[in-house]
Amino acid sequence: MCAQEVFYLDYDLGGSARTALFRRGKPLATPFESIASYLESLPGRSIIHGHFPAAKYVSRFRNPVYVTWLRDPVERVASNYFYWQRVHLPNDPLWEQVVGQKMSLEQFAELRFARDLQYKHLAPIGVERFDFVGITEEYDRSLELFRRLICPDVRFDAVAVYNDNPNRQGKFYDLDPEVRKKIRLLNEHDVQAYTGGVHRFRDLCEQVGI
Repeated sequence: MCAQEVFYLDYDLGGSARTALFRRGKPLATPFESIASYLESLPGRSIIHGHFPAAKYVSRFRNPVYVTWLRDPVERVASNYFYWQRVHLPNDPLWEQVVGQKMSLEQFAELRFARDLQYKHLAPIGVERFDFVGITEEYDRSLELFRRLICPDVRFDAVAVYNDNPNRQGKFYDLDPEVRKKIRLLNEHDVQAYTGGVHRFRDLCEQVGI
């Protein structure tokens, strides 16, 4: 594993979603949650993985390595929308709003919580400060870039990502061009972050020769 000391999950969904699963390459019999308070004192390299804003941990550690994956902003909004259609969360007010009101993709895209999510998660760090930027639309190449930059001694094969979303065929959703244009306009910060991320990704690929 790339984590020499602790592999820690933080999906920013409450206390139960934050837990350390591995230590020194071995599964923990009893996963524990308080590791984030003293990760900086551990001797080996630890990894915090999940869905959380960069601001949560920025300046917490000496010589941190920043890693992120980015997705085309329109694809990200569409994926988020169709996910809400597939899940059943009757006690969630956002789910009730989106599904209960039978919102269209365009209506969903206008909601504040659905806009510029990638930009918000990256702030206050610009993509140029990330040691690795993966691009979902270039999955296999991104995995090889990650391996070369972060854990060059580890060998692994790219695993095909199974897409169980019936609304998507191939890499992109089949959306009306005008809807796609509208979503891009609603996510201008995300578009800028994604464009910068693609440039960073390509620069890193060039540096390692892939």
